[in-house]
Amino acid sequence: MKDPKHWDASALQSAINLEKGLQFPEARMAYGRLANDSSIAREVRYQALFKLVSIQLLYQDLDEASSCLDSLDDLDVPEWVLAEKLIFRSGPNFPYSRDQKLRYLDIASKLCEENPKDCAHLTGKLLLQKSRQMSISQREELIVKALQQAKRSNDVDLELEALLWLCTIKEDSETEKRYEQIEDLILSSYEYPQYGMVKLNTFRAGHYLNQSEYQKSIDTALQIVDIYRVMEDRIPGYYLLYACNYLGYCFNKIGDYFEAIYYTQKALTLQGRQASKERRNSCLILAHIYRAIGRTDLGIKYAKLALEYFKQVRPDWASNPAGSELHSVYLTLGYSYEPIDKQVSAEYYQKALQFIEETEKDPTLVPNYGHLRERMVVVLPNAEGLEYARSALPLLTEKYQVYEGMGDAHYEMGDFAAAKASYLKAIIDNLTGEGSFSYDDIEQQQYNFENYLHAFEVILKLGQLHFQMYRKSSDEIQLHESIAYYRYALDIQELMKRSIDDQSQIVINDGLPNRIGSFVKALLQQTELDYNLIIRLFEICKANILHQSLIEKQLQRKYRHFPFFEKEQNLKSEIRKLEQAWKQASNESEKNACFNRFFDKRRAHQELIRSLQQDYPAYSNARYEQASPSMDTIKSALKAEEKVISYLLLDEEILILFISREDTEVVCFPKPANLSDIIREYLASISSLNTMRVQQLATQLYQILIAPISDLLFGILDSHQFSDLTIIPHQELASLPFEALFIDQSEEGADYLINHFDIAYHYSIGLWLGSKEKQIPEHLDGFLGLAPVYDRLSAEAASQAIYDRNSDKKNWQALPYSKKEVEGIAALFEAKDEDSKLLIREEAIKSALLTHISQYRYVHLAAHFHQHDIPQRSGLVLADSNYLFVDDTYALDLKAELVVLSACESGIGELSNSEGMLAISRGLQYAGVQNVVTTLFKINDKLAYELMHLFYVEILKGHSIRAALNTAKRTLSKSEHTTEAIWASFTLIGE
Repeated sequence: MKDPKHWDASALQSAINLEKGLQFPEARMAYGRLANDSSIAREVRYQALFKLVSIQLLYQDLDEASSCLDSLDDLDVPEWVLAEKLIFRSGPNFPYSRDQKLRYLDIASKLCEENPKDCAHLTGKLLLQKSRQMSISQREELIVKALQQAKRSNDVDLELEALLWLCTIKEDSETEKRYEQIEDLILSSYEYPQYGMVKLNTFRAGHYLNQSEYQKSIDTALQIVDIYRVMEDRIPGYYLLYACNYLGYCFNKIGDYFEAIYYTQKALTLQGRQASKERRNSCLILAHIYRAIGRTDLGIKYAKLALEYFKQVRPDWASNPAGSELHSVYLTLGYSYEPIDKQVSAEYYQKALQFIEETEKDPTLVPNYGHLRERMVVVLPNAEGLEYARSALPLLTEKYQVYEGMGDAHYEMGDFAAAKASYLKAIIDNLTGEGSFSYDDIEQQQYNFENYLHAFEVILKLGQLHFQMYRKSSDEIQLHESIAYYRYALDIQELMKRSIDDQSQIVINDGLPNRIGSFVKALLQQTELDYNLIIRLFEICKANILHQSLIEKQLQRKYRHFPFFEKEQNLKSEIRKLEQAWKQASNESEKNACFNRFFDKRRAHQELIRSLQQDYPAYSNARYEQASPSMDTIKSALKAEEKVISYLLLDEEILILFISREDTEVVCFPKPANLSDIIREYLASISSLNTMRVQQLATQLYQILIAPISDLLFGILDSHQFSDLTIIPHQELASLPFEALFIDQSEEGADYLINHFDIAYHYSIGLWLGSKEKQIPEHLDGFLGLAPVYDRLSAEAASQAIYDRNSDKKNWQALPYSKKEVEGIAALFEAKDEDSKLLIREEAIKSALLTHISQYRYVHLAAHFHQHDIPQRSGLVLADSNYLFVDDTYALDLKAELVVLSACESGIGELSNSEGMLAISRGLQYAGVQNVVTTLFKINDKLAYELMHLFYVEILKGHSIRAALNTAKRTLSKSEHTTEAIWASFTLIGE
C-alpha cells in the first residue's frame, strides 16, 4: 500500500509536470482536485491552491483567483500560507489601492520575519511585489535583492521575472545585454522556451513602447504573434491580446492606421471575461484612431465600450479609488465627442477631473490632470474655459497646446488682439530653442519646431485670424499679414513631410478645409491670382492620408532590407529617445547636452533625406515629395473641350476650382446648411426607386452644385457634342452620381447632366493627372472575367476568419446573370480575335485571380462585395471561402487599362471627413490600374449585364473607356424599365 504523503507529493508533482508542459487546462483541473480534496495532506493542498491561483491569474480569471484565496479564510492555516495569500493579494491583477497593497505586504513581511524557516521561499516574491509599489529609485534596490534571492534558491521563474522588471525600470547601455541574458536563461532552463520567449517579448514590446521606440515594439510584438500561431493551444491568449494592443498602439503612433485598426480589432475578438481589462484598452486605442481619421461616430462607439469594459473589471467602479484608470476613459470620451458636441465633451472632461480630485491626495501628480484642464478651454471657448487654461499652465511642461486653446477662446469671443498674442505664445513655446518667431524666417527655424503639426495648425489660425480682421476693416496690411502667415504654414507643411514625428507628416484635422478655404478666399482678393498655389491648397484638403499610409507600408516592404532604410529607422529612433531625454532632463546642463545631440541627429536625418532624393528617387518621391501639379502641366494634359472641376466644402460655403484649356476660375458661393440631408435623401430615393422624389432632389442638387458654374461648363458647347468632365469631389460629394443631376425636362425627356458630358471622377487632381500619364504595356492579353455565381456558396461558407463581427449570415444570393455577363463580354473579345479567360464558379478563387490578374488589359469581376467596419477588410467575395480584400489590392502590381467591379456598392467605403471615400478603387489604382469602374448602389444583375454588354461593345468600337461607359449609360437611361439605381450606379474613376 502506498504511503498517503508519498501519493500526495506524487500527485502534486504530476500536476506541476502538466504545467511545465504548458498543458494549463489539465494542470488547472489537477490542482483544483488536489486543493479541494480534504483527504489530501494540508501542505499539498496549500501548494496546489496557490499553483491554481497562479494559473487563474495567468488567464486573468480574477474572480476565480479571488474566490480561491478567500476559501483560506475558513481554514486554520499556518503563517506561511497567510503570508503567501497576502503577497498574491498585493499583485497587479487585484483592484486594491496602493496603500491597501502596502498594508498587505507589511503584514506579510512581519509573518515572514516571525517564521523565517517556513517562509524562506517567499522572500523573493515579497521583495518583488513590494518593489511594484515603490518609486523608481527604491524599486531597483528591491528587485536586485529579489534577483539575488532567486539565484540562491534556484527559482528560475522568480529570476526571470526579476530580470524582466529590472529591464523595464532601468534604461541604460546595458538594457539590451540584460534582454540577451534573459533569453539565454529561457533557452537553457525551460522545457518549452517559446513560452518564456512570449513572456520576455511581452515585457520587451511594452518597454520599447514606453521608450517611444515604436518600430522595435512592433517587431517584438510580431514575434509573439508568430509564436502564438505555432503554439496556440499551449499559450494563454492573454499574451496575444497584449501583443495586438501593442501593435495597434504603435502602428497608430507611426501613422499606419489600417494596421492599427486591424490588430486592435483583432484584440477585441479574443473572447472571455478575463480579457475585459485589455479589451478596454483596445477600445481606447480604437477610439483615438477613429477620432484621428475623422470617424467621430466610431470613436464615440469604442469610447463608450471602453467604459462598459471598465465597469466589468471594476464592479465597484463608483467607489473604487482607481482614478488613474477611470479618468482616462472619461478623457477619451470627452476627446471623442469634441468634434460634434462640445457640451457633452466638457461634461466628460469635468467627470474625469472630479474623479481625480476625489480619489488622489495630490491631483497635480496625475499626468493627465493638466492635460484635462487644457482640453476644457477647447470645449468651453469662453471665460470659464480660459480659467481652466490658466490653471493648466503651471502643470504642463509643453504649454503650446494650452496657449493655442486660449487663442481659440479669445477668437470665439471676438478679442482678436488677445487671440493673436496667445497664438504667438504657442508658437514660441513650440520652438526647441530660445528665440522669437517671424514669418519671414523659415530657413532659420526649419529644424526648430518641437511639433510640426501643431506649428502648422497654429500658423494657419493666425492666417485665418488676420483674414477675418481684413474682412472687418478692409485694411490691406491685414490681408498681407494673412497671406504671409498662410504661406509660412505651407512651408511648415513641406517640413512636416520630412519631420521625425510620423504623425506630423499626416495632416489630420477636420477644420483644415475651413482654414485652407479662408486662404483661398484671401488669395482671391488679390489682383493677380496664383493658380498654382490655389491648386496646391485644394490638393492639401484631399490629402489622401490613409492612401499615403498604405504607400508607406508598401515602401517598407520593398526597401526594408536596403542599408539606407535601417539607417533612417535608427536615426528616427535615436531622435525620439534624445527628445524624451531632453524633456526629462533634471538640470540645465543635462538638458543642453541632450538638446545639442537631438539637434545634430535631426539635422543628420534631414541630410539623409536629401541624399535619398539623389540616390533613391522612387523612394524619396513616394515617401516625401507628393508635390501638387502646376497649372501648365494640367492644361497640357487636357484635351480640347475637356474640363476639370474640384470641390471644397467649407462650413458655410462651397469653393469650386474650374480648369479648362481656355479658362481657370475659382467660384465661391453659400453652402446650404442642409446639404448633407439633401444628399442623404437623394441617395435613399434612388435606392428605393422613388423616381419623382429623385428628380426633385436631383434638380435641387444641380442648382446647388452645378448652376453656379453653368456658364463655364456650357459656354460654347454644341448640343450634339459630349465634352469630357472630370469631377474631384470632396467629403460627402464622393457618394454622389453627378451624371444623374437633373437639369430640366426637355422635349426628348429628362435632361440629365450626362446628356451633355462624358463624366469621370478622381480623388485629387494629382492622382487624376497620374492616371492620364500611365502607359499601358502592349504585351497584355485581352479580357479576364470572374464570376463566382454563388448558386452553391453561402455567406457562412465565405466568412473566413477576418474578425467580422457585423456580417449577416444570410446566403449570398445567386447571381445567374453574372455568368452570362462575363461570358457575353468574352465572346465580344473573341469575335475581335482578342484573347480572353474566364474564372467561373469553383474556378473563381483567390489564388487563380491573383495568378492571372496582372496579365490582362481588361479585368471584369462580377461578384458580391462585402462591406466591413474596417475599410481594408472589405472586399470582393470569391468562390474559395475568401475575399479579395481592399488591403490585398495595394500589394498587387497591375498594368491593366481597366478593372470593372460589377458588384453591389463596390465603390462605397468608409467616408472620412478628411479622406473622402475609402474604397477598393484606391487600392487598385495604387496597384497600377489606369481606370476603375465601381458601383454606388445595389444593382440588379440582369440590368447590370445589359449595361456592361453595351459598355464593352463601345470599347471594342475603339472609343475611350470614359466615352464608352457614358454612352452605355445614356442608352440605358432612355429605357423605361431602367432607373438611376442601375445606370447612375456605375462610375468611372480614371482617365
